Amino acid sequence: MAAAADRRAIEQAWLASLVTRDQSRRSVWPRLTFLRHLPQHGFAPSQHFHPTNCGVCGMRESEDAVTSEGLASDAFWFRTMNIPWASAAVERFDGADDDHDVHRGRAVLDDIVDAIRSLPESAQLTELNAALIGKLKSNKLERTVLLEALGYAGALPADGYPSYATEFVSYDDANMRMPSQFYKKEWAYPVRFWTGVDGVDSARLPTGE
Repeated sequence: MAAAADRRAIEQAWLASLVTRDQSRRSVWPRLTFLRHLPQHGFAPSQHFHPTNCGVCGMRESEDAVTSEGLASDAFWFRTMNIPWASAAVERFDGADDDHDVHRGRAVLDDIVDAIRSLPESAQLTELNAALIGKLKSNKLERTVLLEALGYAGALPADGYPSYATEFVSYDDANMRMPSQFYKKEWAYPVRFWTGVDGVDSARLPTGE
């Protein structure tokens, strides 16, 4: 599914959403990134969490299908990244975004990157989130989800913690790897480990090209 997805259009939708604030279209690119290296595998009970969940992908042996109606009302920002919802969003993605919005979105992303790069090497997640204030219309939760998306893609790298852009990180591994600071545990893997010294990897940013 990920291989057949229109990566260019999905990246453009993400860029345009930085202007339109369309959270539904913004959600597809990180979900595609999450699925890109998902391996073929059978159900393998988690060795570290509840055994009804697969230790590889986190799914249960039997999952209800995600309906079009459910996806349309999906409050994805309250939902941890998971295979059924990510697959449904990528599979049902369609439509094109206004070229002007995409162009403006690239400019917004440039501003975001500049703001992050201006942070000191000692910067933590609180400063990272605050750096986006005023760069795009958003609340704190929206900024967190946006930064988590950049983390999935490796654009916000965390030294020693691979991103989903290069390999699939199993459910068990991603959920076992936790920082000591409690507030960081609320962030998604791997950006929960980011600090200012890690900076930005421009090669992993979405271009829509």
